Amino acid sequence: MILAPLPRNAPMGIYIHIPFCSHICPYCDFTTYAGKEPLIPRYVASLARDLARQAQSVHDREIVSIFVGGGTPSLLAGDQMRALLDACRDNYNLASDCEISVEANPNSLTLSLLVAYRDAGINRLSIGAQTMDRRGLRRLGRHHESNDVLTALENAHAAGFERISVDAIFGWPGQSLDVWRRDLETLLGAPHPPNHLSLYSL
Repeated sequence: MILAPLPRNAPMGIYIHIPFCSHICPYCDFTTYAGKEPLIPRYVASLARDLARQAQSVHDREIVSIFVGGGTPSLLAGDQMRALLDACRDNYNLASDCEISVEANPNSLTLSLLVAYRDAGINRLSIGAQTMDRRGLRRLGRHHESNDVLTALENAHAAGFERISVDAIFGWPGQSLDVWRRDLETLLGAPHPPNHLSLYSL
């Protein structure tokens, strides 16, 4: 298949991949590395330079979204996240309402980190809950608890985030329809519920 080139003035988005994780979940097919966190500062510096180099290829197109995915982007400190977003702001034509999202593990979302991310320019969170069922979390190799998800939602609200998405997985081995229903009811009935759910079949 041959794709027609985009018009030079067509808006576009930027995806920034952070490949670091504290551990690798057994269902994950993405490019990730565990135990390499000492490389994060060098990776961020290199990525910021590469963002600057690539800017000339987009011909001043308007950037309507930036998505920082992984991996576990929430392993980045606030100043590291700011460095990446500054590289985007300094070198690209960001829309005034540009959506800037970051994926995050629930147990990494302290209030102080969320405030730092908000100050850096993040305006949307994608929280990887996956399930609120403890047995399911262990089956999926997750290292957080359901209470961590609720705390992350509370902290996100306190930090001023208005756009919050939660990822949830269905179809994991041993999951029943009742467990899936409880997952959704728990998330939507949380004191500070997300305003978006991303639901994925395993």
